[in-house]
Amino acid sequence: MKNLQLRAIIALVILCIQQAQSLQCYVCLSAVSFDDCSTKAQKIDCDSPPPDLPFPFTASTSRNGNFACGKGSGSGSGGQVFMKSCIPKMTETEFCALLTAEVEADGKVDVCKVCNDNLCNASSVRVLTGALLLLTVGLIFRT
Repeated sequence: MKNLQLRAIIALVILCIQQAQSLQCYVCLSAVSFDDCSTKAQKIDCDSPPPDLPFPFTASTSRNGNFACGKGSGSGSGGQVFMKSCIPKMTETEFCALLTAEVEADGKVDVCKVCNDNLCNASSVRVLTGALLLLTVGLIFRT
């Protein structure tokens, strides 16, 4: 049993070290759906995004180089847009306001989410993976 507890502690330390590195987010753009966007998604380090990134969120626009992952969708006369990207660290309310300012007068924002963990702007199933890991470790230590 002690060996299992040691493995759990090592896994948590590795997880913490990984989170201390540059934030990684999924980046994609689609006019079809979030699922379509996900099939085209790239994993990028927010601190060094590729120069051809189609979004205006770069190190120069972030607050002190701090980033978050964002996920948003909206619609207007030009159709629907679904996006995932690194964004400057901000509250979800600020991100929603930013997206709302970008849509046309007759458009609307349907989704605007901000998260702060690596690759957290994936589907909701992947977001639960970290919580499930912590729950499992908690159950191990309970016995």
